Amino acid sequence: MESIRLYGFFLITLMLVSLLKQYQPAYGLIAVLAALTLAMGAALGWALPFFQWVQSISSLADMQGLGSVMKAAGVALLTRCVQELCRDAGQNALAVAVDFAGRCMILAAAMPVMQRVLDVLMRLLQ
Repeated sequence: MESIRLYGFFLITLMLVSLLKQYQPAYGLIAVLAALTLAMGAALGWALPFFQWVQSISSLADMQGLGSVMKAAGVALLTRCVQELCRDAGQNALAVAVDFAGRCMILAAAMPVMQRVLDVLMRLLQ
């Protein structure tokens, strides 16, 4: 039922944005930003139990790298949303910059996992 309400919200927003872009393009972008803010808030609310579950599993199994992987996945999702928003606004150069920054942040988030893998490989080679 929640998904039907969410998709209905997106369809209504799509119609509103399409109308606004014809007459006032700036207001169309503001409507898209407002809709994205609401949708991201709802998505984070739905994802919270999953994050709590992952945190409990990582604390039980002493899996430090799982947090890094989850952080990288979150950065990838947010980067994609912002990138598409920039493209929708006609700012392709900004979208490329967002993509590059997101990839750099993912690499930074994955460094602890890569270091741990390297440590294990070094112990195996000794």
